[in-house]
Amino acid sequence: MRTASVARKTNETDIRLSLNLDGTGKSTVDSGVGFLDHMLTLLSRHGGLDLEVTCHGDTQVDDHHSVEDIGIALGDAFAAGAREAGHQVEQISLRGRSIAFCTGCLACQSAGQCVIQDDAVEIAEKMGRAEVIAFATPIYYYEMSGQMKTLLDRANALFASDYAFRDIYLLTAAAEEDDQVPARAESGLTGWIDCFEKARLAGTVFAGGVNGPGETAGHPALERARAMGRQI
Repeated sequence: MRTASVARKTNETDIRLSLNLDGTGKSTVDSGVGFLDHMLTLLSRHGGLDLEVTCHGDTQVDDHHSVEDIGIALGDAFAAGAREAGHQVEQISLRGRSIAFCTGCLACQSAGQCVIQDDAVEIAEKMGRAEVIAFATPIYYYEMSGQMKTLLDRANALFASDYAFRDIYLLTAAAEEDDQVPARAESGLTGWIDCFEKARLAGTVFAGGVNGPGETAGHPALERARAMGRQI
């Protein structure tokens, strides 16, 4: 059974969280933020997760400390549960990362890595060692985010390497609900994958009708993504 517990205490919050990925949708949630309680309860119910959360936060100042720290704790618990199932998991966010544009110099083909020394070098190396990669991106103007596209360009050094990845997954979200909304993002990623003959696009999940933080909670796409993860 994939379970994990997390205790997180900062100057603003004191959180206790338990998560069972193989649960039945039971939850006990007391975050101190009514709307967040509602969203986490829906996440538990529709995702089939057992979730217990208590948070004592400085809500007299603002709710955002509790919301942010519970999100961090939930992500930590999910990753811990996946590791207990035997997988090695690393989550990498591009937010706040320094990733410059590719200059097309092709020096990476002889050097074995990009000669621009920023965060993209380390991330690309981790991509090359991973057996499975799941990209998650919002859809901006019917395409993947600029950060993701820039990272793909900067991962050009992997083309000549003995990369480990075989299965690639794409998870997308957008305000519009039409199934064709992520088509260009999928096409762009497929173009990158096609340059790696041992790799394939193994699956995609699209969450439509979401426009802000927290709006994916309870979305049917979450269960589809979870089911896809189980098949890896």
